[in-house]
Amino acid sequence: MVSDMENNDDIKLLLMEEQTLLSRERTMHSYMQTGLAFTSVGLFIMKFLSGLLYFCAGLVFIVLGVFSSPNRRGVMRTSGRQSGKSVRRK
Repeated sequence: MVSDMENNDDIKLLLMEEQTLLSRERTMHSYMQTGLAFTSVGLFIMKFLSGLLYFCAGLVFIVLGVFSSPNRRGVMRTSGRQSGKSVRRK
């Protein structure tokens, strides 16, 4: 009876960790998508519009796209896991 409860707790903990990892991956994908969109808009502005103002605006979009990288925000930091083993809570 007690071992069943421990197994249920282990399964719940494993599922919670997996859900957290998947949500972090989803967040990282969103950051990457946003950065790519900013970079694309900047390249479009620089290529198809002429003038110093448009060049500067395109450059700003490209810089924003490059520096909106997910690694700068620490999105994929893992907490609660050490060397691939789950941390057991009591």
